[in-house]
Amino acid sequence: METLQSIENIDRMNPEELDALPFGGIRLDKDGKILSYNMTESKLTGRDPKRVIGRNFFTDVAPCTNMRRLPGRFREGWRRGDAHHLSVSLRL
Repeated sequence: METLQSIENIDRMNPEELDALPFGGIRLDKDGKILSYNMTESKLTGRDPKRVIGRNFFTDVAPCTNMRRLPGRFREGWRRGDAHHLSVSLRL
């Protein structure tokens, strides 16, 4: 339940709160540009947040997610106003 509340409030978190999350958190704008990249995600991926913030998540950072379905679901979430509820679990 606490994780679900964290996901629902992620757009209102300051950088310290985002970094304190026990899971990877990435905040994107409506075009997929990375606005925030928390430390857990950085540790999981080995990417420095400073090098990915401002880049497009779907094309520059995680091109494996640039399939029609995922970006389409993301854009649809933005249109409905609930993009922050989109979570992705990839099995590589």
